[in-house]
Amino acid sequence: MEVPETGSGYLEVSDKGFGFLRSAENNYQPKPSDIFVTPDTIKRAAIREGALIEGKLQAPHRGTSPQLKEVISVNGTPFEEYGDVVRFENLTTINPIEKFNLETTPDIVETRIIDLVTPIGKGTRGLIVASPRTGKTTILKQIANAVTTNHPEVQAI
Repeated sequence: MEVPETGSGYLEVSDKGFGFLRSAENNYQPKPSDIFVTPDTIKRAAIREGALIEGKLQAPHRGTSPQLKEVISVNGTPFEEYGDVVRFENLTTINPIEKFNLETTPDIVETRIIDLVTPIGKGTRGLIVASPRTGKTTILKQIANAVTTNHPEVQAI
């Protein structure tokens, strides 16, 4: 079996400690050709599930999967610098200080109600849960419109 020199994918770790690199081309579904990652490699490199790994490969010891031999980069960061990256859970949280003004025109009351009941601060995250066809998309559009209208310094994506 011909093994490419390098490969990449998102790490999925099993309950037994080993993992596989899943690829977007396969919709992250398991395939026999996925790159095998040993438990030792996962521990030694301190990589976590979901990380985008690029590395050098070697032929499989058993089975059909090539094996990760050496990590080149993690999430686009060269492996040598990866240890310097602060883990997300170790970052300092900063509570929002400035709030978005969502009021635009008198005929749009939804964003005015959101402003009064649950104001949205810069940097906050939210989750809108509702049954289908109840207006979630409409409210999101109104919020996005209000933010871009009232806060031109904000870039909406």
